[in-house]
Amino acid sequence: HGEVLTVLPPAALPTGKHGRRRPIASILRFEGKAIRGTLPRYLGCALAPLFPFVQAEAEAMVDENHIKLGHDVPLVLSVYLTDMVGFFDLLGQKPREENSRQATAFSLLQWAEYGRKQEMDMLTQQQSLTTEERRRSTHEQRGGKENEAHDDKEEDESQQEEWAREMLDAAATSNDLPAPEEEESDDKDPQGLIQKNVVLRPYQRRALRWMVRREEERAFEAKTSRELAELARQFYRDRYGLEEDGVPPSSSRIRDGVKCDCGPVRVCERTAQESTTIDGKMDPGDHPLWRRRFLLREDGEKVVSFYVS
Repeated sequence: HGEVLTVLPPAALPTGKHGRRRPIASILRFEGKAIRGTLPRYLGCALAPLFPFVQAEAEAMVDENHIKLGHDVPLVLSVYLTDMVGFFDLLGQKPREENSRQATAFSLLQWAEYGRKQEMDMLTQQQSLTTEERRRSTHEQRGGKENEAHDDKEEDESQQEEWAREMLDAAATSNDLPAPEEEESDDKDPQGLIQKNVVLRPYQRRALRWMVRREEERAFEAKTSRELAELARQFYRDRYGLEEDGVPPSSSRIRDGVKCDCGPVRVCERTAQESTTIDGKMDPGDHPLWRRRFLLREDGEKVVSFYVS
């Protein structure tokens, strides 16, 4: 596996007149013995304000000997909650202008669940607006006429991200997931999960309900993922004449990784031990960040199947 990198806390501006030091929300750096660099801007905007409550660690997915100065480095990023109570408390507070912690906490959970960075990009654009622009935008929205507001609403809907429309359509048409009107009220505890004389706080109730819904959705997602994996195995069986399971035997694996144009491809050792998906006999499917890859061996006779995140 690659080098384990430390994600440094956000840098801070010099102390101002009132003795406050504010973090630079768009810059997060990582460093190791041979690799150092800066995380993408959308990740910096999402994680920097939350650093009092989270800790991040990265692992390089390529050999440092194949990285040149200025090149992009594929990473496996792990985010740990060091103060879980404080983190979920952010979701129950009123929105605050400073650091936008509530918005970033919600976006981090959405990114972890759906594996898309569009919401992070939107958050970056919102944080780039000045306070005056936000105030002027709010004033225009409130002072506009009803027909102008209606036109703006239609324009916003037409410019929605494609993935957002797909999610809304899937939620509206799927019979496997509960409809919004069927969900229980947020002021009630989930049935059958809470013991008597135990009172949950609002943020705990919302977090528990969110986890229950996620488990229900996983069953539906896993079924779809298994069907796609079976189609992929059938395709590579027919095309390359592989064995029944679609993967070369374990004895024929390449020790130093799979060779490709960008250097050896490596799978995180910790991830491989936990998921056992490298032999292709178990489909992860539970998390959309997983992607399956197929590469030809150097002899051109066998295809190696593996997963990356």
